[in-house]
Amino acid sequence: MSQRLFARLNALSGLFGVIILITSFIINPGPPQAHPTAEQLTAFGQAHYTQITAGAWMQAVGTVLCIVFAVAIVHLDGATARFAGWMTLYGGTLLVTTSLVEVGFYLTATTGVYPNIALISLDFIHAIQRLYFIVTSAAIFLPLGIVILGGRSLPKALGYAALLLAAAFTALGLIGLFTQVQTVDDIVGSVQGVWWFAATIALLIRAGRFSATRIETFATPATQPAGV
Repeated sequence: MSQRLFARLNALSGLFGVIILITSFIINPGPPQAHPTAEQLTAFGQAHYTQITAGAWMQAVGTVLCIVFAVAIVHLDGATARFAGWMTLYGGTLLVTTSLVEVGFYLTATTGVYPNIALISLDFIHAIQRLYFIVTSAAIFLPLGIVILGGRSLPKALGYAALLLAAAFTALGLIGLFTQVQTVDDIVGSVQGVWWFAATIALLIRAGRFSATRIETFATPATQPAGV
């Protein structure tokens, strides 16, 4: 596979991933009551079963595709042997794991047969969502931003934006331990989606700059650019 084709395919992977991820947040409704009873939550889950399960599937697949895109950036920038590259892989693993655990509780909330399982699942979902701000989002954006700044695949502005997102998520994670800032959380979460979208479009535009010669996609790159 040529480096150019590899860039285009992974940009499309990330683009498709962020589109279905954003769609999952739109179609997956939250309970209308702040503190629903078990009966209300069960009824809500039954009434919106298709939306919740489809949204859960989209969240799982979309997150994986976005991280595939991030790993591709590490590969294209020759950072697979650099610390920032390894930490991007580690951060991506944390983010996917957190997302899949959250998705699992969406499924137990709608298909669980034990009493109060929906209420328990909802509590776990809220707790897991806080992890995105406490550690998992920063764990991917910080090293990925460093990789971008040390490479040529994406504009440096996206690297700096990734570092700012990592700082914002970390700050909100700490603040969220003591007070709720849901509106700000939602804004930062939305900006994250804009970042992924902008990054995939940027790689699609820049794909023509890459070499048309064959690259080893499952081997260590022959050359490593300078950087962290």
